[in-house]
Amino acid sequence: MKAQSGTMIAAGPAIALRNVNHWFGEGEASKQVLFDIDLAIARGKLTVLVGASGSGKTTLLTLMGCLRRVQDGSIVLLGTELNGATEDLLVAFRRRLGFIFQAHNLHDSLTAMQNVRMGLEVHGAAAMRDWRDAAAHVLITLGLGDRLDYLPAKLSGGQKQRVAVARALNALIVSWPCRTGGLWMAVRWVDRRYAIHAGTNKPLLRRKSGLNSLL
Repeated sequence: MKAQSGTMIAAGPAIALRNVNHWFGEGEASKQVLFDIDLAIARGKLTVLVGASGSGKTTLLTLMGCLRRVQDGSIVLLGTELNGATEDLLVAFRRRLGFIFQAHNLHDSLTAMQNVRMGLEVHGAAAMRDWRDAAAHVLITLGLGDRLDYLPAKLSGGQKQRVAVARALNALIVSWPCRTGGLWMAVRWVDRRYAIHAGTNKPLLRRKSGLNSLL
């Protein structure tokens, strides 16, 4: 039986989906993009969603990431049912999730350190007390120790991506898209990320286009 929206469910997978369907458009223009999706993602796991372009990977990630409302079926995130959840609850969850965007989405007027700081601000005053040490630590671990005070315009594409990774790593769940060409770089970041957060069980989700996966 599906739990009522917003209610806590006994400890289990970090994310659990059951019979999830999703449509875009209305009436005759309606098109179904997800069909009876069942999925369980354990805590502390790297999970790769693999499929051709247009197969619904991003739609699924945005549903699990509280960026879209669940239309049909059940999605339980960190023990809470999302189907029918209030906007306040979805906002509260989004503050606990880390998103790494393919276009980086760094603020051009902020340094690498300041961009990472933005990922800490949503966690409140306690997270901000030692933000300089926390931001420097993760950037140094990702090989950007000599770029802490650089603006995005002075960084390469790969360096910008690593700043975006650093900004997201304070979340309970990290989600990011990755093109095939960046696969091995992403794997190295994940390895370092577990060194940064040794002993945690935060799951990571990654969307990868194409039918073959090297993970």
